[in-house]
Amino acid sequence: MKGKKPIFIDLVDEDDEGNDDTIQQNKRNNDQSTQQNEKNNDSNESALQMQIEELTHLLKSVTKGKQKVTDLKENIIDWSNVDLETQGPKSQKN
Repeated sequence: MKGKKPIFIDLVDEDDEGNDDTIQQNKRNNDQSTQQNEKNNDSNESALQMQIEELTHLLKSVTKGKQKVTDLKENIIDWSNVDLETQGPKSQKN
């Protein structure tokens, strides 16, 4: 390999100003995306909070009806006056 010159690849872009502009634009875009994401998160949290409050209200209204019966004796059915003999369809006697 005598006599061959080494090959160098120039990795430095001569147009550094263009790269700086691109980097600055990317930073601005990232900042705008971050701000939009924060707004969306706030909006989602607000909607979630409203759903939680609505569900809480619904649960309270459902359980409110259950709280009316406080004495378990009120749930007991008095079967003493009920005729427990049921008559089904009359069968033919052989």
